[in-house]
Amino acid sequence: RLFVRCRLLAALGCAALMGGCLAWSASMLVGFCPYAAGGLLDDERFRSVFAMVYVGFFSVLFFVSLFAIASILVIRRYGRVRV
Repeated sequence: RLFVRCRLLAALGCAALMGGCLAWSASMLVGFCPYAAGGLLDDERFRSVFAMVYVGFFSVLFFVSLFAIASILVIRRYGRVRV
């Protein structure tokens, strides 16, 4: 039982670390994109669309990971549900 909790905490830590690395790399990309893209992010419309896509992608990723963690917890608690 303790091993399962430790494994779940390790998985949560890895997911948080991966999310942090993704967010950091995306922010670095946004920071260096004006130099690489020749001032494409200076356009306000492109910047707003890029921000919407970025926020939408990471919110979907966040909710999918929450759903996966909740389903793992339910399966661990109640066992597999047979339909």
